[in-house]
Amino acid sequence: MNRERLISQAPLIATGIAVALALVLITPEAAGDDRERVDAVAIVLCVIAGLALAFRKSHPVGQYVAAMGATLTYAVLDYPGGPIYGVAFVSALAMVAETERRTWMPAAFAGGALMIGAQATVYGWSTHIFVLGAVWFVGTALFGEVARLRREQARTAQARTDFAERTREEEARRRVAEERLQIARDVHDVVGHSLATIALQAGVAEHLLHGREPEARESMATIRRLSKEALGEVGAMLGVLRADGGADRAPAPDLGQVTRLVEDMRAAGLAIDLELDDAPVPEVVGGAAYRIVQESLTNVVRHAGRAASARVRVAADNGSVDVEITDDGLGAGGPAEGNGLTGMRERAAALGGSFEAGPAPDGGFRVHARLPAR
Repeated sequence: MNRERLISQAPLIATGIAVALALVLITPEAAGDDRERVDAVAIVLCVIAGLALAFRKSHPVGQYVAAMGATLTYAVLDYPGGPIYGVAFVSALAMVAETERRTWMPAAFAGGALMIGAQATVYGWSTHIFVLGAVWFVGTALFGEVARLRREQARTAQARTDFAERTREEEARRRVAEERLQIARDVHDVVGHSLATIALQAGVAEHLLHGREPEARESMATIRRLSKEALGEVGAMLGVLRADGGADRAPAPDLGQVTRLVEDMRAAGLAIDLELDDAPVPEVVGGAAYRIVQESLTNVVRHAGRAASARVRVAADNGSVDVEITDDGLGAGGPAEGNGLTGMRERAAALGGSFEAGPAPDGGFRVHARLPAR
């Protein structure tokens, strides 16, 4: 950890050493005829002022105090003017850049006042002292305002980045939740429909086994096919939830598969009148319409009674798909809305469509959904 910190501060340390070395070399030259007055104490003060800049990031106030102390001592001891005064001003700007206004303003202004007082005490009041004061106070104030605006911009940018990151995470969680809900609906629809149809086929097989063997074998073959299809589709859908993502989801059903769905139900003994307009519609709309028909016919098998018949109408016109399933059976099975009706309602709502289900005017039960197809 100490090694990494040392590596990160290496450029700052190098800068401080370079400034200190420059002050040591330049100060005697800048003194001109007074270079003899630049003794060892002056050199030490220059080294302190220069090395202080190495800590402008880690200790901004401390380095300013050290540089100002060395510079004020240099001025009070009446050493010839030199670049050390410029280093003091740079250290003040470094403090301003790294601290808030409530910290840097009193420190910078106090240092400026002390600097002017020291100069006036040694050299007396002159124009250059007023210029020095103006540059010091105005320069630090302007630089401080610029630094404040930059810090606010950085904080704003960071806040926006954090907000965007949180938003992406929330959106990802929402999509996962919606996908799981969709899978739950599909599992309910597929398993419910297939098992209901299998139950009908099993009943037919049981009735026919007493003397009509060919029909019984056909019914049992249908049971096997539906069982395999149901298991395959359920397995594919549940595979989406696997952590390794090793399973692909089964192709989504569409309006073109409604005919086969109805034929399977007819083969199971349910009388169905089909009116289908399988015009091209978006895949998600066709899949929702198929699932609504599937679940509605499953409910007919479950609740309408053995002698019930159903009518399925799917029409695509005027930018929407109209799905209506009615039966002449026993009507609603109870006051509560089960998972099937809830799933159908959610499918329609997810697409911005409408859904209604309830007793039909002439008896039986009616399901109606209108799905936007644009």
